[in-house]
Amino acid sequence: ITGSLTDEQIHKLDDIGMIWESYNDLNWSKNYKAAKQYYEEHGNLEVPSRYITEDGVSLGNWISSIRRWYSLGVHQKYLKSSRVKQLEDIGMIWNALDHFWEQNYKLAKEYYEEHGNLDVPMDYKTKDGTLLGRWVGRQRKLRKG
Repeated sequence: ITGSLTDEQIHKLDDIGMIWESYNDLNWSKNYKAAKQYYEEHGNLEVPSRYITEDGVSLGNWISSIRRWYSLGVHQKYLKSSRVKQLEDIGMIWNALDHFWEQNYKLAKEYYEEHGNLDVPMDYKTKDGTLLGRWVGRQRKLRKG
């Protein structure tokens, strides 16, 4: 029943460590805090799926789950729109495969502009270590089906 605790009762419960948030809110807070810290350290939320923080938060698994809910269109059931916005504000990428494809495409375009072709050697790496030759070769195979 709302409002039936006295200030004294609330204070007593606070003194023994009462947590007033729901489990879902606590879980969100813990995971979001870890995601924000990861973003501040790495500049992105490209969290490896098996990544676990020093505090034991399975951040990679959590980010993967959030992305899965979003792609299935069920995120409204699990995520408030304000939480979606919070994630987007720290660089959430909803479709990681599309994002990485676009990143590699950008590198391929730069290669093309520099060399005038996409005859990228299979072992060619970009300055940031991307295996662009393999990516271009994989695109050719994917088109063939």
